[in-house]
Amino acid sequence: MPANSPYSHRFRSSAGSAGAPSGLLSGEVAYNMADGLIYIGFGDDGNGNATSIRTIAKDDFAVSQRVTSGGTALQVYRKNAANTGYEWATISSAPVYSGSNGIAIDGANNITADTSIARLASPVFTGTPTAPTQANADNSTSIATTAYVTSKLSALVGGASAAFDTLLEIQNIIQTDEGTLAALTTTVGGKLTAASNLSDLANAATARTNLGLSSMAVQSAGAVAITGGSISGVAIRGGTF
Repeated sequence: MPANSPYSHRFRSSAGSAGAPSGLLSGEVAYNMADGLIYIGFGDDGNGNATSIRTIAKDDFAVSQRVTSGGTALQVYRKNAANTGYEWATISSAPVYSGSNGIAIDGANNITADTSIARLASPVFTGTPTAPTQANADNSTSIATTAYVTSKLSALVGGASAAFDTLLEIQNIIQTDEGTLAALTTTVGGKLTAASNLSDLANAATARTNLGLSSMAVQSAGAVAITGGSISGVAIRGGTF
């Protein structure tokens, strides 16, 4: 069989050292009993020699043999920096996500929900949450911000002075002046209306008596009767001639 026949193979006993042989023919197979790996020559330099050696299999495919032993807690099996093999590497035990991300991962890689995150249904807010300020005319179920409420209260108070800008102040003023207001109402209710020109007198005769006018005030200008008394300084002339 030719030396570079693809059917040729080499081997190393378990007493030898691990690793690939220093060289193989193109397509030649080698088995190292020390590490249990099977190697094969890849490529051809034109003289039947392989240009590289590749590891194609391990003699024991049990899970425990597929990954090199030696890893410890919180280590991962990864490709090395030189990209020539694999190695065990320690990862950080610190949480990858903090509470501000919505979840937390502790040193034992336990994932827990962040209780400070508000739920969609019946949320409980903390701190100083904000929301859009609605228009003054809004009458919906939108959230009313402090700015919205302040605007509404300002419109209600209007230009009232500080002494009258609360319901309690208005109540106290009304209660204090209640007696005065009642007395004023009674007094105003008994006054004559100027536009009525005394036609709204309850008793005109009594009013004339109180004014000392007696019956003289109601006599006709063309038929005045004078009874008793005297007239002086008055010229009296007769009628027609």
